[in-house]
Amino acid sequence: TKIAPIPNEKPNCVKKYLLKSLERLKVKKLDTLLLHNDTCLKTNNAKNFVFQLKKMVRQGLVKKIGLSSYDPRNCLIFCRKYGFRVAQLPASIIDNRLFQKNYLQKFKKNKIEVQVRSIFHQGILLTSPRQKHNIPRDSIHFTRQFRSMCRTKKINPVAAAYSHVAKQSKIIKIIFGASNLKELNEFIKAAKSNKKKILLKPPVWKNSFLPNNWKKT
Repeated sequence: TKIAPIPNEKPNCVKKYLLKSLERLKVKKLDTLLLHNDTCLKTNNAKNFVFQLKKMVRQGLVKKIGLSSYDPRNCLIFCRKYGFRVAQLPASIIDNRLFQKNYLQKFKKNKIEVQVRSIFHQGILLTSPRQKHNIPRDSIHFTRQFRSMCRTKKINPVAAAYSHVAKQSKIIKIIFGASNLKELNEFIKAAKSNKKKILLKPPVWKNSFLPNNWKKT
């Protein structure tokens, strides 16, 4: 579960959001509670927010706390500083930042669990987006190359995208969402396959590739 305190919200909102999640999920304890971003950690109330998060662990309402972020460097800094045990970051055949600069080894050294999300880069690796004008052209071009190579090699794009990330390291945990049983089964099948990685050089990384930076119209 992720919580995202709004600007000027007090630290005691942490328990309010957590209790709502427990009620919605009909469970008594969560495995992991993540801050949706690092916004509240850049305020004067940062230590109080962290105190509340750790308090939820002491009260037995959650097992682990951590941070969801777009930036491996900033995430590592905050996890070290506040003792977070989980880091959730995006990674894909387009976005390889997490696999550079020994970030994974640094997280491991600090005993921080790494969860990887967005392995399909918001779905554009699998299907052509409807609103292409919102997304950088070079990333769109790359996804077309990716799908074309998958067709040539007769590899399911889901399996290829999964394999690229999964083969990077055994210490990461891949997080994904499925809107129906068909999608779930397709992902499970991809995870069990031993397809080789698609040998396709990703485009030079730009911050505009981040989905939260795509222009909204």
